[in-house]
Amino acid sequence: MQQSKLFDQCKHIGSYKKLVIGQTIQDLGWQLDKDIEQIDNLFEVLDNNPIEMRIDPLFGEHTLHSSLISRERANRPIATRPELPDLVGPDKCPFCAHNIAMKTPVNKRVYHSQPGIVSVSNLYPYIAPHYVTIFKRKHTADFKDLTEKNIQTYLMTGKELSELFKEKEENGIDGMWDFINWGPKSGASQPHAHAQRGGLYPLVVSLMDREREALKRRKQDLHGKDPFEVYISAAKEGKLTIYEDKYVYIFAAYAPRFTNQVDVITKKKNGKVVSNYLELDTVMIRSIAKGVVHVLQGMATELNIANLSIEAHQARFVGDEDYRLHWHIYSRESVIGGMELNDMYAVAAYPEKTAEILRGGI
Repeated sequence: MQQSKLFDQCKHIGSYKKLVIGQTIQDLGWQLDKDIEQIDNLFEVLDNNPIEMRIDPLFGEHTLHSSLISRERANRPIATRPELPDLVGPDKCPFCAHNIAMKTPVNKRVYHSQPGIVSVSNLYPYIAPHYVTIFKRKHTADFKDLTEKNIQTYLMTGKELSELFKEKEENGIDGMWDFINWGPKSGASQPHAHAQRGGLYPLVVSLMDREREALKRRKQDLHGKDPFEVYISAAKEGKLTIYEDKYVYIFAAYAPRFTNQVDVITKKKNGKVVSNYLELDTVMIRSIAKGVVHVLQGMATELNIANLSIEAHQARFVGDEDYRLHWHIYSRESVIGGMELNDMYAVAAYPEKTAEILRGGI
């Protein structure tokens, strides 16, 4: 299977093994000049283990997570296409328009630019402000029924809520988090298409903030090169591309956290990085929606996925010239377990196969 030099460095034979060994040596209090035999044994264990260890090439040795692909399980016929679970939707939906009109006070609603599209205050907020955006008016229990217009609405409402939150900077809000859960295994309480959005405060350090810091160190390792550009080039060489145009690059993540994970990275606009929702424009939104809809339909029809999450990663409102707005699309057919709690993600399908399947029809 063709691989890029960057990907070779991010397998267990390269940077990841050095990272794991280095951390283990530190944890055990070993000394390089006195404990060579034990260190050699660790290398041998990694080489003979029936798993392929990968780190995220975007961050290199500054990675925030690692991925373990089970070679044996990844070669099963059903590894990439698990059995489709039954989908059962509720008889009454709190996100349908008539129930919102009856149960949600007007002062708890945000009406968006698209007619009939609304965000409502979450009854059980993670941290205030916390809104639920119902970006599809018609009730549905299947994400393969989403259209490009629905995804455009999801993105546009994200931009509009960002603008709303930014107006509240005097209250301390300086950023926004954003995700979608679909299906009971993902944690979604309702099948009706909706997104969760909320404000970020300076003292709340998110994964996005840690990523931004790691990328600055990664850029130094790359002698000033853009880590996103380096990763995209490697993904193309490694046959991970699913969809690409002038504004967006969509591909199967090289070191996924979840089986069949797909990542969506914005490209530069007029030579400048797009680092958050505020910097999106209509043309980019249409472009991203076209590619994302293709992926979602393929996940549903070709990979039999019924549970997924879409997680937006973006800079704070002030922007960041080194950090790009991007999304992770996670299949949630498997539940995070013991290894994942230690930030090591066990994956049962090769990303290269996921990309091959999802490229169909483009």
